[in-house]
Amino acid sequence: MICESIFKTHWLRSVTAAAAVLFTAILLTAAPTETGKKAVIQVKGLSCPICVHRLEQVLTKLPGATKAEVSLEKGQAVIEFHSGAHAGDQQITQTIRDAGFVPGNIEWHEPESPNSKAQ
Repeated sequence: MICESIFKTHWLRSVTAAAAVLFTAILLTAAPTETGKKAVIQVKGLSCPICVHRLEQVLTKLPGATKAEVSLEKGQAVIEFHSGAHAGDQQITQTIRDAGFVPGNIEWHEPESPNSKAQ
């Protein structure tokens, strides 16, 4: 009886914790986010999908970054940032160098307005 009671209590805690994590993930992905600027950077040294994945992971960790997409075909990285403060040119280029690649110039693009998407 005691073992069964302990098992039920542990199981209930585990299920409750898992449900809380899942609920939080749903809220975070469903919440609308205001996007800020995008940085487009030419990157040399990308040779395989593993390189692409590794660079995306590193760039996503930059301050203010919400998303990073790296294209092997274009040799380019696109980083989307939250509106407001974000990583600067020097931090972005240094992060790319630290990952083992050669960054090119950075082009900054303003976020698209809702009106421009409808056209």
